[in-house]
Amino acid sequence: MAEKEEKLQAPVTVTAEDIVAALRAAGIEAGDIIMVHSSLKSFGHVEGGAETVVDALLEAVGEKGTVIVPTLSASYNRGTASGIPFNPKTTPSRVGIITETLRKRPGAIRSGHPTHSVTATGPAARELTGGHWPGSTFTINGPYGRYVKAGAKIVFLGAPMTSNTTLHAVEEWLGLPYMQKAEAVMETADGGSEIVEVTQAPLDHRDFYSRTGRIHEILEKAGAVTTVKLNDTVIKVLPAKKVVRVMAEAELEHPGVLLCDREECAFCRKGREDILKMQGEIRRNYERLKEEGYTDIS
Repeated sequence: MAEKEEKLQAPVTVTAEDIVAALRAAGIEAGDIIMVHSSLKSFGHVEGGAETVVDALLEAVGEKGTVIVPTLSASYNRGTASGIPFNPKTTPSRVGIITETLRKRPGAIRSGHPTHSVTATGPAARELTGGHWPGSTFTINGPYGRYVKAGAKIVFLGAPMTSNTTLHAVEEWLGLPYMQKAEAVMETADGGSEIVEVTQAPLDHRDFYSRTGRIHEILEKAGAVTTVKLNDTVIKVLPAKKVVRVMAEAELEHPGVLLCDREECAFCRKGREDILKMQGEIRRNYERLKEEGYTDIS
């Protein structure tokens, strides 16, 4: 009997230098503001783990650049299954070890929203994270509006574009009617907890939550995405203002484009029906975004 031959692939170790080189190839420069969605496991083995990835991000933008990450928390109030009371200083991020590692870095600053906080480090961190609470989830006067207007780049570091929270900001800024009210749990100064109302919450279904959704294709076709591969890790970089412009124009051309088109999805079906009743208002909101510098990519 012939002896079976088995091939083993040795693990590839990724270094900080590898990540910086890939980010440079994708268009990240010193002085940039970057909003990073990330997946450590996508890299395989990283020498030094999440700390190395954070180091690489900071090196890529340099001393004058700023790194922002989402540090979303499981703080929604769901009755008997209430979430973790949100404390911006102690509540863990639930969107990956890289985000939690940056949150814990000395000097990192976290915004105060109980469900959709962001954390930033760099010279613009304090300015970018302010104005987030009390206020709506993606308020244009808070972090999401500030990093877009500042010309940030959105980076998907091995993470799928299904995690693109900037698209929810577009929904809020256009005034799309299907954003909702919810409740969250916040920690009080004495260590107790209180229930607070959260407005413009991104609950229920969306097209872009699926890896096969059309939104990713729209952004690619519009030339909004630069893609680089580091071994098997896919890195995508998108200018935030271009994302806002492309998606706002897609929404005006195809009302409800960010929603799914499954007939059995009652939420998306009703959302699309409501959008059709307010096209004039949505267009006016988009014109305001253009006038105020949230879509200018010149």
